[in-house]
Amino acid sequence: MIVDKDCRVFLLTGGRLTLSELKGRTVSVFPFGVGFCTVSYQGMKYPLREACISSGNPIGVSNEITANQAQIIVHSGNALVFLLS
Repeated sequence: MIVDKDCRVFLLTGGRLTLSELKGRTVSVFPFGVGFCTVSYQGMKYPLREACISSGNPIGVSNEITANQAQIIVHSGNALVFLLS
């Protein structure tokens, strides 16, 4: 994890990231080191279910956490997750 005053950046190489008590915060997800990654979002304004995110299809950008507990699940590939303050 990389942290500064405005942003936290996580690298997920598969698995699940749980975000608690961050309702209203903005999250963006990008593939990292691979052409695409497959992800699911729960507890977000725009939920996804095993969606393919690529540089040419940036559907993981600027999503909002709407639940007290949100999850980002990386099913395949690697993803950078940006959590903005």
